[in-house]
Amino acid sequence: MISNYNEYKNFIIKDVSHNDQIKIQELCNSCVDYFLISQGKPATGNEAQEFLMVLPPNKTFEDKINLGIFNIAEDLVGFVDLIRNYPQNGTWYIGLLLIDSKARRNGLGKYIIHEIIKMVKKDSGEKIKIGVLIENESALKFWESMGFVTTEKSEIIFEGVNRSIYKMEYQIL
Repeated sequence: MISNYNEYKNFIIKDVSHNDQIKIQELCNSCVDYFLISQGKPATGNEAQEFLMVLPPNKTFEDKINLGIFNIAEDLVGFVDLIRNYPQNGTWYIGLLLIDSKARRNGLGKYIIHEIIKMVKKDSGEKIKIGVLIENESALKFWESMGFVTTEKSEIIFEGVNRSIYKMEYQIL
């Protein structure tokens, strides 16, 4: 999905599938900080399957794009879950951007988002949306630095718990 597997600082972005489920779960297991914020506990072992399978209402797997970010040793160091034309046509929704803590703070996240923006533009998309848990302050700063703006604060049920999120969006120019 991303222009034939772009490379950045010895990282490669490519489509992933159920064949990569073990690697995705290993990534989840290593991202303790994210899961402590989102679930209140480390990853439990079934997150990868859920990330690969979960779809919003009225969407199909044709609308879902799962991307993996691999290092030169072919270790999965990042995962992106995207939904095309959700919640409306022309809008893409990032369900998850997860990067291993050892691969953060080197520009990789920015590169990934720039590649997603290019992909959305190529598909004639108009905006990208994401929900950020209010407690995830570092993620909020990251998305703001990428040009995403908060459109509203909302309450959702996440992992069976009522949570507050910021709904954010990026307008494609």
